Amino acid sequence: MTNASQVTNEALSLPLNDRVRLAQELWASLHPPRDGEADEASPISKAKERDQEIANGEVDGVQHREALAQARKSLE
Repeated sequence: MTNASQVTNEALSLPLNDRVRLAQELWASLHPPRDGEADEASPISKAKERDQEIANGEVDGVQHREALAQARKSLE
C-alpha cells in the first residue's frame, strides 16, 4: 500500500507542469463547488482571471510588499 510520503516523493519528482496540474486538482478536491456555485469561482480560476486582467491592462497590479502593508494596516 502506498502512503502519503511515497506519493509526495513521487509527485515532487514530476516535471513542473505536471506538479502544477496535480496541485490544482488536489486543491479543487479540497474545495468543491457548493450547490449553485459555479466551478469558475474556485481560487485557481479566480487567480487565472485576475492574471489575465492584469496582462490585458484592465487593472493595475499591486506589488506583494504593498499588498501586505495594506492588509496589516487594515488590521490595526
